[in-house]
Amino acid sequence: MDEQRAAETEAVRRRRDRTVRGLVELMERRRELRGVHPMADHLAESLGWMV
Repeated sequence: MDEQRAAETEAVRRRRDRTVRGLVELMERRRELRGVHPMADHLAESLGWMV
């Protein structure tokens, strides 16, 4: 049970990292998207240095 839960947690973390990385890369490629969605701007600015 613990191994399964650890695997699920790891899968969630990988999906989250992939999603944030994709957002940051998109915002870097398409500067015109800045200002369209405040939360996306916040995530890209706050977490962009990590990915």
